[in-house]
Amino acid sequence: MVKRALVLVVVLAACGKEKAKDAPKADPKPTTPSTATKPVEDKPAAAAPPLPELTGLFNCHAADPKATNGKAAPSKNPWALPFSFGGCPALPPVYGKAEIGMTAAEAAKASKAKVSGGSGFIYVGKHPIRYQFAFHSDDDGKVRNYGFNVDEEGFAAMKAAWGEPLSYKALTSDELAWFNPTAKIKATAEADPWNRTDPKTKDYVDVPGYNVRFKRYTPLADVLGPEGIVQKPLVGSGVEQVNTRFPGALEIKSEAQNKAEWEKLGLDEKTKKQMEALGAGGASADMKLPEIETGAHHLLVQADWKDGKIVRYSFGLPFGKGNDKVKNELLAQVVQSLGKPLSVKQDEYNKDRWVYTFKGAPGTKVALQSDILGDGWTLEVEAEK
Repeated sequence: MVKRALVLVVVLAACGKEKAKDAPKADPKPTTPSTATKPVEDKPAAAAPPLPELTGLFNCHAADPKATNGKAAPSKNPWALPFSFGGCPALPPVYGKAEIGMTAAEAAKASKAKVSGGSGFIYVGKHPIRYQFAFHSDDDGKVRNYGFNVDEEGFAAMKAAWGEPLSYKALTSDELAWFNPTAKIKATAEADPWNRTDPKTKDYVDVPGYNVRFKRYTPLADVLGPEGIVQKPLVGSGVEQVNTRFPGALEIKSEAQNKAEWEKLGLDEKTKKQMEALGAGGASADMKLPEIETGAHHLLVQADWKDGKIVRYSFGLPFGKGNDKVKNELLAQVVQSLGKPLSVKQDEYNKDRWVYTFKGAPGTKVALQSDILGDGWTLEVEAEK
């Protein structure tokens, strides 16, 4: 709701500026009427860009997909990883039999980790050369991710096993990712200096490194597939039906909670009043599902409700500014799953962007268009009128 309201606020602000411009002054000199008026020719509509083909960016690109993680190769690096990577991304053997989605207590027992709150820690080696492997939980007590640090040597080992990572931007983070669509495990790496002990001086130093995370994800092909939320839509569903289909995914917020969130945006009073007039800041009931290939944390499904039923909902497919490779792959996956678009039209306000309309499930229609920032797609499903 807030996203859509913000878009309208921007449009209203633009209209206001146009109306505020001074009207052109009349020419005091008499003019001679033209004897012939040249007709204004309509510019031909721009041709829609060709639909992209799937290239397999979201596949597993392991050097040997049938291989598995194993023992570490001999190394003179005291900070070498205590295991080797093999096959498609999977939890390293240091985590034992732990799995994503276990409770913190279950994961601790399966991995012999020390637990503190919703997090667990495994230590390999002895101080000052001691490797830390961790896991962290969500508010529901289920483990969200397993993670650790690697240096450039460890990062090179990951690339040797899994191939070059996919690069994209989600929210404010620059992400690198590898995928295991079969196990629905996604490994990410974010560049971040690693503060650790220098083996020679025993002093703490920063070395180039990466934060590595293993987490569960839902392939976009599944979100768009026969059992996903587009072909098996949420339109017409009530709270009970949503909770039955996706236990724990529905997040209901009061008007006060939502207003508190957009108050943090630091908007001026005029904009706040416009947002209130547009319905922003009211109560909401949205869904948080597992993130997709290019997401971060979760897939947020924003729903509009009427008489206790969902009438419209949308979610984002981020790719990052100027990242045409990922942008086209996401569009190609939508086309692959939903079929060729019924129509392709230029965006009303941004002529370099396009709006794609697809055939939805019976009683629904589907639209895909660029978000307001131009660094992601927004897919919307609504009831046919």
